[in-house]
Amino acid sequence: MAAVTAILNPLANLVAIPFFRQDGAAFTTSLTELGLLISLVGIMPKDLLSRASLRVAAKAMVAAVVAALAVGATQEQELLFALPLALVVYGATALGLRAVAPGDLRALRALAGGPRPLGVSADPVARPIYDEVA
Repeated sequence: MAAVTAILNPLANLVAIPFFRQDGAAFTTSLTELGLLISLVGIMPKDLLSRASLRVAAKAMVAAVVAALAVGATQEQELLFALPLALVVYGATALGLRAVAPGDLRALRALAGGPRPLGVSADPVARPIYDEVA
């Protein structure tokens, strides 16, 4: 499917760009990416489409919408202000919705070299983490 879209995207751009300029290119690229997403979801293992995975995806989508609304409210601002704002709002919303499991956060902290609580192994893989995401 990727090879097909690699051929179809430039051909569709040749048709869309003369008529719709940058909007045509954006629409064509969006359709191409949607096609790739659909094909990849179709071939991915079915156990990845569990209810818990869909819940995490929904939480990430809510965080993205909240970040988009925050950036939309500051339309007049420069990108140097809007981008960090979007990152902070998305991260805070995702953490607030518990889109990332606490064990995963501990592993990230250990990977980044942050301080570890007493009694926690230096190797985040040393013991299995079974925290529930939902």
